[in-house]
Amino acid sequence: MSAARHLVVDISPHGLGHAAMTLPVLAALVRHQPGLRLTVRSAAPRDWLRSQLPPGTRLLPAAGDLGMAMHHALGVDVPASLCWYRTMFAHWERHLRDATAALEALEADALLSNVGFLPLAAAARAGIPAAAFCCLNWADLYEHYAGARGDDAALVSQLRAIYAGADVFLAPEPSMPMAWLPNRVAAPPVARLGRDRRQELRQRLGAGADDQVVLLSLGGVAFPLDVSAWPPLKGVKVVAGMPVTGTHPGVYPAAGLDLPWIDLLASCDAVLTKLGYGTVTEAACNGIPVLHVPRGGWPEEPNLLEWLQRHGRCRSLSRETLVRGGFGGFLHDVLRQPAPPRPRPDGVEQVAKSLAAWLRFRRWVSRNEAATQAH
Repeated sequence: MSAARHLVVDISPHGLGHAAMTLPVLAALVRHQPGLRLTVRSAAPRDWLRSQLPPGTRLLPAAGDLGMAMHHALGVDVPASLCWYRTMFAHWERHLRDATAALEALEADALLSNVGFLPLAAAARAGIPAAAFCCLNWADLYEHYAGARGDDAALVSQLRAIYAGADVFLAPEPSMPMAWLPNRVAAPPVARLGRDRRQELRQRLGAGADDQVVLLSLGGVAFPLDVSAWPPLKGVKVVAGMPVTGTHPGVYPAAGLDLPWIDLLASCDAVLTKLGYGTVTEAACNGIPVLHVPRGGWPEEPNLLEWLQRHGRCRSLSRETLVRGGFGGFLHDVLRQPAPPRPRPDGVEQVAKSLAAWLRFRRWVSRNEAATQAH
């Protein structure tokens, strides 16, 4: 069967992590599927997307997904999130009709979602092959915050049925368990490997031989952090890969260093962050220790932490410690930990090859079956 001519890719606007894990897979996918046309619907910054997407990719606004409403990078706005979902499903047929019409207008041959449920439901309504790809899903997140009682239980069941109706749900390690998914297919970690430009970075920062360089980033959702309140950072240079308020002589904006993000991560001595899929896998695969601030009950966090403790070096610190800049002792502790073997980010190629086979046969097949049919 001929290859799909046009793949529509929907990426959740919940932070930048969903885009960060999808973009390297798309770059690999076009190598395995020459001639594939891509349309990406995303709320991520267009310049950032353009810099990593294959040439000729069409970009459109994100379609019909919230994820979770956030107070800031470390706190979910639970009432606003539950209200959005309940309102969405109170008018579900209208939303589904509009989403289906929009997808049909794109003349898509297939759809990949990370990991909005409305595009998957629209693809099912339109009879378009659809795949999901993510380390989590919004059904489990909604159930975690709403519980499973009455109308909320029915809503969770409807969400789960949508995800289960996709041809496949590709879940890269480390993912939430999602044992209820009949179409779940595990994959190795998805991450990028950076180039170690440590010497160049340290020269730009004026770092001494004994100074430690720490990358500060809490992901794509804002967090109020006034670094002017921090004490002197003896022996530490902080590269701020996120907006901060105030100034500090030991804090340098990442934008002024003109280094690709993944090279910047691979060139630091540690990263100070929250536990999100992209940062966790890329830090571990590049051998970078992680100082992490708990996210206040985010249900994906235990899986990420358990994996990171096996495959990387990590140390937790409180939100208050971050706010007051008292992380020096924690940094010393994490740097003393023995470094385990680095995991290999083989998920990028494996997921891309699996998607290429899926696009060729227009249904999900096992790797063995795909190899047999290809011959």
